[in-house]
Amino acid sequence: FVSSWRDEESDDCFVTLHYRAHVDSQDSWKENAKTILRRLELTKLSGRSKGRLFFVCNNQNRDYIQDTVYMHLSESRCRPSLMNSGGGAVPVQYRKPETAFFHPNARAMLSALQWMVERVQLIVEKSQPARGYSLLEMYCGCGAHTVALAKTGLLKSIVAVELDQRLVDSCIINCHINRCHVEDCGDQNV
Repeated sequence: FVSSWRDEESDDCFVTLHYRAHVDSQDSWKENAKTILRRLELTKLSGRSKGRLFFVCNNQNRDYIQDTVYMHLSESRCRPSLMNSGGGAVPVQYRKPETAFFHPNARAMLSALQWMVERVQLIVEKSQPARGYSLLEMYCGCGAHTVALAKTGLLKSIVAVELDQRLVDSCIINCHINRCHVEDCGDQNV
C-alpha cells in the first residue's frame, strides 16, 4: 500500500495497492476499487500485480496526477516545501503521467529536491566571480526537479534527459505550465 496526499484542494490524492498474488479479474478489481474510491473520496486508486497496472479515477478524461511544490526564494537561500506557509512562495505545478514511473512519496521527492537545491547553491556561492552554470539532469522524469531547479534562477540552463517518451512529453508540458523555456533539438527536446 502506498499513498500520497496533501492538504491543498488543487492537488490529487493518489493511492496504489500492491499485490503479491496475481489479480485474477481486472473487472472485479475495478468494481471493488470504484467503491473504495467513492467512500474515501479519492482522485485515483491504482493496483499493481505481477507487472500489471489497473486504475480507476474520478475524472476519466484525465490521464495524469496534478501536484504542486512551492519554492521559497530569498536572497540567501532557496527552499522547496509542500505548502505555501507564510505566503510568497513560487508555486511549481506539474503533471505526472499515471502510467509512467513517478515517486509516490512526496516527502522523499521533496528531500531529494532540497538536497539538489542546496548543492547548486553551494556551487554558485563558491564561484567567484559568479558564472552562469548549466546542469545536466539524467532521467529527469516528468521534470518535477527540473522545473523547480529552473525556478530558483541559480542556473543558466538545464539539459534534461529522459528515455520514456511519456515522461518527455510530460516534462515539456510541465515546463510550459511553469513558463520555463524549452528548446527543440531535432528529434529530441531540451
